[in-house]
Amino acid sequence: MKRFLLNNFVCFIALIAAVNLAAGGRLDAAEGDAGWAGAALRMGLGARAMGMGGAYTALARGAGAVYWNPAALPEVRVRELTVAYSHLTWDRTLSYAALKVPIEPAAGVGLAWIRAGVGDLEGRDYNGQPTGELTSAENVFCLSFGARLSPFLNAGLGMKYYYYKLTDISATAFGFDAALFSSPLRGLNLGLVVGDLNAKYTWDTEEVWDRGTTTYDEFPVNVRFGASYGLYQERLVLAADVDKNEKQAAGYHLGGEFQLQPTFTLRAGLDDGAPTLGVTLVQPVYSRTMELDYALFFDEVTDQSSHVFGWHFQF
Repeated sequence: MKRFLLNNFVCFIALIAAVNLAAGGRLDAAEGDAGWAGAALRMGLGARAMGMGGAYTALARGAGAVYWNPAALPEVRVRELTVAYSHLTWDRTLSYAALKVPIEPAAGVGLAWIRAGVGDLEGRDYNGQPTGELTSAENVFCLSFGARLSPFLNAGLGMKYYYYKLTDISATAFGFDAALFSSPLRGLNLGLVVGDLNAKYTWDTEEVWDRGTTTYDEFPVNVRFGASYGLYQERLVLAADVDKNEKQAAGYHLGGEFQLQPTFTLRAGLDDGAPTLGVTLVQPVYSRTMELDYALFFDEVTDQSSHVFGWHFQF
């Protein structure tokens, strides 16, 4: 049986490679597809999700559901702490920390902090002379809640406070996500998230420059739908996502994972045409569970390889 499962997973990886070669690598972005508010926060978070090519809306579990799908928070009935760090090209970083707590009888709540930043930016004046190092950091603080409405349907809500600091200028925003999660058949999960509703940065430069103004930078409302299916007692899981907003072209995500051993899982996926790989190691700690995740993916900005590291602790 193990050889049969492994052969299926190898065939899946081969299929991903063939699709990627046929598509010529990462799919080209449509004209005008960049530059919108919150772009860094839509890249995807967590090593498991990125190893699956970002196909995670219907698979989100534990603390990762705070970001990916708040409606899935009731699905894991233990407390979980998650930390993830993405090392990106061009001195960019993306960090994530979240705590999820179950609420009896069938609900869950989670808190999360997300930070996207870039360093080593050299500032220059009008004459081209260096003025020192510049920094840019975008922070999001999330409070999410999910509840089971029926044996087959969950609903969730995520509230977000955004804070963006660009050198001496800062902006804030408030938005929320509305989500659904369903398990209509054994092994089949469906997820739907409408994200960044009502989010809009307000930039005020009047205190910085003599001719400063107040500018509003709206977030595009992003709709994401996903499906996953588990085979062979969910040792083999296949998933697919599609996301779209009114400002950018649709994104397509495909992924699969295979549990080779109870303590070792392999992953592969396509993140909008770019291949991804991942692995999870599970280590029992007394009566608790600790997981270490790693994923390799190709950055959508530079097409160079980037790395994600994750740590999960259930207690």
